[in-house]
Amino acid sequence: MADTNVEIVAILRHYFKLGLKATEAARRIRKVEGKVSISDRTAQNWFRRFKNGDLSIEVKTRSGRPSVVDYDALRRKLEENPNTSTRKLSKELGSSKDTICRALHKLQRTGRDDHQPPPYENEDDDIPQLSDATMAALQEFYAERLEELNSKDDESQKLKENWQLSQFWYDDRTAEGLAKEAFAACEENGKICCLSSPTAFRIMLKLKPEGCTLKLLEFDKRFELFGEDFLFYDYNDPLNLPAEWENYFDVVLADPPFLSEECLTKTSQSIKYLTKHKIILCVGAIMEECAHKLLQVTATNFKVNHKNNLQNNLMCYTNYKPFILNDFGSA
Repeated sequence: MADTNVEIVAILRHYFKLGLKATEAARRIRKVEGKVSISDRTAQNWFRRFKNGDLSIEVKTRSGRPSVVDYDALRRKLEENPNTSTRKLSKELGSSKDTICRALHKLQRTGRDDHQPPPYENEDDDIPQLSDATMAALQEFYAERLEELNSKDDESQKLKENWQLSQFWYDDRTAEGLAKEAFAACEENGKICCLSSPTAFRIMLKLKPEGCTLKLLEFDKRFELFGEDFLFYDYNDPLNLPAEWENYFDVVLADPPFLSEECLTKTSQSIKYLTKHKIILCVGAIMEECAHKLLQVTATNFKVNHKNNLQNNLMCYTNYKPFILNDFGSA
């Protein structure tokens, strides 16, 4: 497997030097090597590495349990006992818990009736389908990893604010209000992007309606635990984003990490690339003129508060008439 991976990465590097896009390179490789040889996301990650000047094709190995899972075996275990835990599945199948969680989420995404055409990319076609009963049980699995992480006695293992990254978690009222506004602004089976806004994303996971697509773009790699719903994002490289995400999201909810015109300007480039139209922006009131100039947003009545009582006067702006924000709760 390692030799095969190195060969595929070498081919990727060749296509990168030819100027192909990552997704096109992955498609060409799958055409020759098979559907499971490489995913678009993996190709994009390698291309990002190449763009950063690292053209080595070394495949770094990880310690611990394997990062792969036997989907057929996983499906059988779930059919036998839909209420089993990820810890037990990890032990029985010999895969890490994070791998099990990602596999469960993929099974949830691809579960469908036999008569329905597959709506996802080719690499999902070979993933087994689940019964309706098991699909219902999977709804509880996806948040399990985060819940376990935050319930540990060791405080250092919790997802706390990292002030060096300019992180300040919303209070519950703020996160809930932003989440409900984003859902209200979406079309049916809508697509929402949380850009540098992980606390809103966490609340959205608990509240999101069936059929909603939710993605988190964030610099903090601790949020990789969300698997395919997480993408590393650095505002200094604002257009280093998947090609298929251009004007893809019904709503982009953004909270630029730094209170500066430079940060807002670069983040705005990402926002305009990602959104079809609707924008929800949380930023300091002193940036109002700049925000309006860049994104044509106006202030709402919604007050943005943080758990640790950050003293900056933070405001919420939208480029459309809010559905619930102006009347949501009280600050």
